[in-house]
Amino acid sequence: MFLYSGSVTGGLLAVLCFFYNHAECTRVQWAPPLRESFAYPSCLLQMMYVSVCLRKRDSDFSVKPSPLIQLLGICGSTWLCLMLWQFSQFVIATQTVALAAMFVIGAIDKDIFLIVLFGQGLGVLQAVMSLFGNELLLTSILTCLIASLLIVTLTLEPALTQFNCLPRGLVLVCLTLLGTITLKTHLSHALGNKDDGHIINILKSKLTGYRDFHTLLYTCSPEFDFLPTETVWKLTETLLLPAVAVAVLVVPWYWVSNILFSHRQNSDERSESHLASCIEPEILYNILQLAAFAIMAGLVMRLKLFFTPQLCIIASLLACRRYFRFLQTDNVHRAILVLLISGMSVRGIRNLSEQRNILGEYSNVPFEELLIWVKTETSPNAVFAGPMAVMANLLLSTRRPIVNHPHYENAVLRERTKKVYSVFSRKSPQEVFSILSHLQVEYVVLEESWCFRGNRNGCSMVELWDVEDPANAHNPALCPQLFVQTPAPFHRVFANDAYVVLRLHSQYVELNPLKVYKL
Repeated sequence: MFLYSGSVTGGLLAVLCFFYNHAECTRVQWAPPLRESFAYPSCLLQMMYVSVCLRKRDSDFSVKPSPLIQLLGICGSTWLCLMLWQFSQFVIATQTVALAAMFVIGAIDKDIFLIVLFGQGLGVLQAVMSLFGNELLLTSILTCLIASLLIVTLTLEPALTQFNCLPRGLVLVCLTLLGTITLKTHLSHALGNKDDGHIINILKSKLTGYRDFHTLLYTCSPEFDFLPTETVWKLTETLLLPAVAVAVLVVPWYWVSNILFSHRQNSDERSESHLASCIEPEILYNILQLAAFAIMAGLVMRLKLFFTPQLCIIASLLACRRYFRFLQTDNVHRAILVLLISGMSVRGIRNLSEQRNILGEYSNVPFEELLIWVKTETSPNAVFAGPMAVMANLLLSTRRPIVNHPHYENAVLRERTKKVYSVFSRKSPQEVFSILSHLQVEYVVLEESWCFRGNRNGCSMVELWDVEDPANAHNPALCPQLFVQTPAPFHRVFANDAYVVLRLHSQYVELNPLKVYKL
């Protein structure tokens, strides 16, 4: 934050905003530890290093690194960011789009743009190799976007320099989009990869009325719902949103004033040079990144962990004196900052107190009983299936083989999980038994809440299956029958208040012995 505001006050203001809005900066209080919370510091490091490379001048506390160091720094930080969370690729993709837009309008030089692109590209390749040829990343939008931008910038862009900014920008955007879509289509087809198909469908469901089983399984979870208005209101109560709104208005106004003044002084030069000389690229990038994070958080509430901290970073600009030259003296500026912090503290200190008062311990006796039974009563080679979260914990605690788990970014595992979840549908017991038998399942675990309750209308498991399997929508739900009655060919081997375990025996035909007649 000191990097952007140029003052210690700006850094302290950003840190204070983060703690005052801690509940909206993370969801770690719901389900710790989370991959995104663990990965966010590395993503923040990557964005900070890109910001350092975008600076036109040396800062007060460091010297701008050489081009080689910039390239290696971006490469290493991108690799680390992608390694720690598979969805980091979308964060880097929004960064690439923001930088491409800045290059099109002339806010950054071509050399800097290419350094960042090459650094990102090398980081992606390094991550693909480190993840043993991860096809999700290899065929991702990020990979195709970087490759397309490099091709267009190195081969076609020099021929467009004779055009003005607007037609040149439109051509570059169209060529990049065409190249990205073409590369994505051909790469996915060549490798037969459909791992990110559900992500595209989730976005489609957010913008249209599209629904399928995998999409509903995501969007019915509150973490993947739209950002609630409650979050916006809480960020407003701490004055974080109003403060950022002021910063986002004042900073561009400062740039526009400088551009107009520079244009009057150098009316014979191209307007693009005025734009490049007056705009601070690292600040513009972070504002564009905030806009991208706002869209991401608006569509998927889970991603507010990127949006709220970025708000805190932008809020630090309020401590930068050069943007507030219209204030008469430095003392007036300081007084306004003191008033702002005081206003933030009214609700912020209460939020801090509420966070510190969150005490408790995890206790799930029925699940512990299930794990103890699995460890003591089943073979080490017994194969289990059931809800993804239960299976992940069962594997970790008992080391029993499982057929499905929460790695939903793999197309094969998605379809396997869908087959396992047929136990929550309206299919007949014999049909579900046959599906599970083909997966070589020996035990299937049922959870009471999955059989009898739904989070909200249209989000119970049986309602999800009604969308996917309308042909059986008139049949009774299977899971309640299995949980209470256990119809054949399933056999109940364990039950408590929350869980039931059914065993799948091999189907057989019983032949009665021939009647013996006395002679």
